[in-house]
Amino acid sequence: MGEDAAKPMRAWQIYDALRGDKRIIFLDEVIDVATKYREASALVAGGPNIWTDAYLVGFATARGARLVTFDRDLGTRTGTEVLG
Repeated sequence: MGEDAAKPMRAWQIYDALRGDKRIIFLDEVIDVATKYREASALVAGGPNIWTDAYLVGFATARGARLVTFDRDLGTRTGTEVLG
């Protein structure tokens, strides 16, 4: 991300704006998320974001949700349907 990465205070402002947007919902973890996280970690190829990628895939799978990401390769690396 480099120069495009938001500094912490700006990131919180963006987060607060997203929380206030009625088109966006935030989902709580479900009990099965740890199991799905473990399964997804076996699918994710190496790289700097392996644990984050595995968690996002596991969370979406446990919730029965579609993962939306700017990382178009995530679905290819994990065999998971993502909207990129």
